[in-house]
Amino acid sequence: MTTDENHNVFQHFGHCETFTVFEVEGNSLIAKTTLKNAGSGHAATVDLLKEMGVDVVICGGIGSAAMGLLMDEDILVVPGMQGDIDVAVASFLDGATKPSTEANCDHHDHKDGEHNCSGGCSCGSCH
Repeated sequence: MTTDENHNVFQHFGHCETFTVFEVEGNSLIAKTTLKNAGSGHAATVDLLKEMGVDVVICGGIGSAAMGLLMDEDILVVPGMQGDIDVAVASFLDGATKPSTEANCDHHDHKDGEHNCSGGCSCGSCH
């Protein structure tokens, strides 16, 4: 789970410095730990998550490059989430939200020198 300083879903996977890793068995939470992302770039972040045994990433906005790297590692992605991380993970566990193969943020779409989240990114400014 991409996580901000207020324990909400961080809205830009590519800039996320903190992940909360939920360990679940069935639909029951077993453990919750914080993981600092010291990597540089999407590939390093995906490698870190894979090393930690992550098999689902719940996040706000995510671009197609990061989405592709996660899917290449058989990591499911639940994009477009907002709000409290505990509520977001509960929503996934009870089936209210589902993984997707569609990126929801294209922060590389520039128009007149400005960033434009044409993919429906919920972060407001994409960064």
